[in-house]
Amino acid sequence: MKNEVTMRMNSQKVNEAVSVFNVIMTILMQPFEWLRGYYSACLNKNINMRQTFHLLHVQIAFVFAVFPVACPLLLRFVFIAWFVATLVSTNLSSE
Repeated sequence: MKNEVTMRMNSQKVNEAVSVFNVIMTILMQPFEWLRGYYSACLNKNINMRQTFHLLHVQIAFVFAVFPVACPLLLRFVFIAWFVATLVSTNLSSE
């Protein structure tokens, strides 16, 4: 009998923890939802969250490839290779 009461209490705490986690994830994902809506408006088609993260990855790689002015040439080539690789992976994932 005592084990059943403990199990119910633990189950209730797990359900509360899951609901708190879901609320936190919803709050953390809200900016990405806004970004997805912006990308959808720019592209004139609906895109999913995976495509949003791919586009965001390409933008980050582009910034690292183009904007660091005072970085060694070898590092700049690494950033450019990263940018090209993300472009290729984004094109392959969209097909």
